[in-house]
Amino acid sequence: MLADKLEDMSFSRPYELVLRIFEPLAAHPNWQDESTGGDREQIEASLHRDADERLLILPPSPLPPATPRMRMVLPGAQTWDGIDRVWPVQQDVLSWGAIQELEESTPQALLDPLVPRSVRRVASIDRMDWLRREKGDQIYSQIARWQVPFQWWLAFDDSVDQVIEEEEADGTTRIRLRADIMAASARVDWAKDVLADSTPPNGPVTVVREFAEWLDSFDFNSIVELDLGGMSALHWESDMRRLLDECVSALADDDADKAQETFAQYMRAADTQQLLAHSN
Repeated sequence: MLADKLEDMSFSRPYELVLRIFEPLAAHPNWQDESTGGDREQIEASLHRDADERLLILPPSPLPPATPRMRMVLPGAQTWDGIDRVWPVQQDVLSWGAIQELEESTPQALLDPLVPRSVRRVASIDRMDWLRREKGDQIYSQIARWQVPFQWWLAFDDSVDQVIEEEEADGTTRIRLRADIMAASARVDWAKDVLADSTPPNGPVTVVREFAEWLDSFDFNSIVELDLGGMSALHWESDMRRLLDECVSALADDDADKAQETFAQYMRAADTQQLLAHSN
């Protein structure tokens, strides 16, 4: 009965921002004989439907099912080099990271009702099984809510990268940026070096360094995709990526006054976005 009702509804998640790594299918021969699980729209609809069902049951089920064979295809016809690429969905793997974040940031009295200890124990066991099975801990995406993490913007240059604009059913425009991973990695490395020379060692350079290492862990023919989802208009029309670029460039030029001015403008814009998120 509940499943029938859910067929015609799905909760909106416009605040989701996703950074995906699409690796060449040729780099994973064992994937070529396995099902990919459908195209982008089918996969997203399936994931949202599963999340809805797990949210509405009592008690809610925070752990999604394993999706080892579900991969989103980026056909070569949609890229500049004709190479077919895939993104492993890894919904269960991402949920383990989310639970870990909750454990680190949520008081115990609130954590237990949200994610019971039994569920956290199952997640821990599943993660260890996955690490043994995969012989590594490669995660092919990063997830954010409301705000684009500043280090993500460092990987893109919309004047040269591929910008995809698609009209959604509700009339809004969804924007995705795609960059060659070698170019994205070079941009992040440059910003990392600038920040290392001009900011405290435990400051933003730490975040950028970790992000650079993550990018460097993938096949050099991969594509990085930033999906702005339902937040496309807000982030695409914002000056934040321009201000970030100007701030890092000013630091590279030893122009402290310019860097301080643009950083202050960037933080004001970030605070405004945070207020919007908290008011929702």
